[in-house]
Amino acid sequence: MTSNHFPRYLLAAALTLQAANVAAQGKHIACSSQIQPQAIKVAAGAGWVPHVEFPLQLYSAGMSSGPPGSLLTLRGEELRRTEHVISTRYAFEPGAPSNQAWLDCAYGEGGEISISQRLSDRIRECTVTKFRPVAGEPRRIEIRCR
Repeated sequence: MTSNHFPRYLLAAALTLQAANVAAQGKHIACSSQIQPQAIKVAAGAGWVPHVEFPLQLYSAGMSSGPPGSLLTLRGEELRRTEHVISTRYAFEPGAPSNQAWLDCAYGEGGEISISQRLSDRIRECTVTKFRPVAGEPRRIEIRCR
């Protein structure tokens, strides 16, 4: 495969990577802008030698109230939508059962691979602002939690 596109067979990849870098409570939280090829582990099967040529670029970010695979992705409340920006607020109620705050960062052409990180139990809400993509530049996504 010589294409610059993300190979679909990597959907079964076992990704070993530390998730987003989380700052102190009330501060900016960020998804990494890309996942480097050496951080991607592919279980390709007997006789196959995997190779990841290019880094996977950040595609999207969102929040969930449980660990990856729990299917507890949150919809959030849309605060602002313009031609260039979409801002969504996610609220977490203190003391509610299974009400954990997780940051989910998706990578690839359509978010085929994601990494997630649990945030502090002190987090009460997060706002994810996605800016319109600019060709040739990394996607810009701002995440603020308090």
